[in-house]
Amino acid sequence: MTILALFVALVISHYAKGLERFRSTQFLVNVLERIEAKWPAYKWLDMVFILVVGLLGGGLLAGIAEGLGGELVWAVVAILVLLWALGPRDLEQDIDNALAGDDGERGSEVLGISPNADAHQAGISIYLAALSRWFGVVFWFVVLGIPGALIYRLTERLCDEASAEHDRDGVFRLRFFLEWPVLALMMISSALTNDFDRVYQAWHRYRQSS
Repeated sequence: MTILALFVALVISHYAKGLERFRSTQFLVNVLERIEAKWPAYKWLDMVFILVVGLLGGGLLAGIAEGLGGELVWAVVAILVLLWALGPRDLEQDIDNALAGDDGERGSEVLGISPNADAHQAGISIYLAALSRWFGVVFWFVVLGIPGALIYRLTERLCDEASAEHDRDGVFRLRFFLEWPVLALMMISSALTNDFDRVYQAWHRYRQSS
C-alpha cells in the first residue's frame, strides 16, 4: 500500500495544477516563531517542534486513519500528506521553463541557477532540487511512512527560513542526517546508469571538501 500511495501521489503531483497553495508551510513556521518568541532562551525548540509535528502528529494521524478504515483510509491520508510534502513546485515544469529561457519567477532562478552558470553548475542545482523536492520526501516516506515525509519537509522548510534571528544550527544538522543516505543512493544510482568513474570522482571531491 505504501508504494501504491506513493505512485498515486507522484502522478497527481505531476498533472494537477494549483498545488503550490496547498503545499504552503507558512502556518507551521508562524506557530514555531510564536513559540520561539515566547521562550527565546530555548534554542532547541525548533527540533522539538519538528519531532512533535512529525513523529507525534504524523504517527497519530496515521494511527487514526488506519483505525478508522484500515489500509485504504491510511493510503488516502498518506496521499494527501505526500501531495503536501512533495515540491513545493513541479520540478519538470521548472526545468522546462529554464530551458525555454524564462528566467523570471518560474525559470532558472527558482532552481538556483545563476545566469552565468555553466552546464555542470546547472546540473548540480537541478540535482539538489530533485533531492529536496522528490527523493528526500520519497525516501523517508518509504522508511518511516507519514511521519517521515512530514519530518523531512518541515526540516527542509525551517532550514530555508533560517536567519540571524532564528539560528537553526540543530535543524541544519538534522537535515544533513536526513539527506545523507538519500544523496548516497542518488549517487550510486547515477553511477550504475551513467559513467561510474565520473560519479566516483565527483563523490571523492565532495568528501574532500566536506
